[in-house]
Amino acid sequence: MTVSQESVRPQSARSRNPDREVVVLRARASCIVIRDDRVLLMHRQRDGREYYVLPGGGVEAGESAEQACRRELAEETPLQAGGVRLVGRADEESGPDDYFLIEDPTGTTRLAGPEAERDSPTNSYRLEWIGIDDLARLPLVPPTAAGMIMKAYRLV
Repeated sequence: MTVSQESVRPQSARSRNPDREVVVLRARASCIVIRDDRVLLMHRQRDGREYYVLPGGGVEAGESAEQACRRELAEETPLQAGGVRLVGRADEESGPDDYFLIEDPTGTTRLAGPEAERDSPTNSYRLEWIGIDDLARLPLVPPTAAGMIMKAYRLV
């Protein structure tokens, strides 16, 4: 399998050789918002599957991972980031994921943007403040996010 890294959605495509599949990876930025020993997570229920993710999303062409983090946070929550500090990078199956600690966020936490528009009984999005001590019991996706959250927690 040939792998290339570009700022586009993960997808499969056929190469000129019909026996080879080309996988395109998309860079992602994840937002870690911590308040009073709790972290902001998106509780997802989709196609009978229940899991949690950090707010965030794909890095668009021409923007940095930090810019993507600020944009995604504002679109999904709509919190505004004061400071943004890189916590680390994880190489996930879908592409690189940069994790940022959001410092001094302002605004009211509520579901907004495309997630609010797509929210339905079969594809739900719920923002929840989860205690740091409760992370281990949650189906957090990707699993490497838990370690990044703990690393960010130590920086607060």
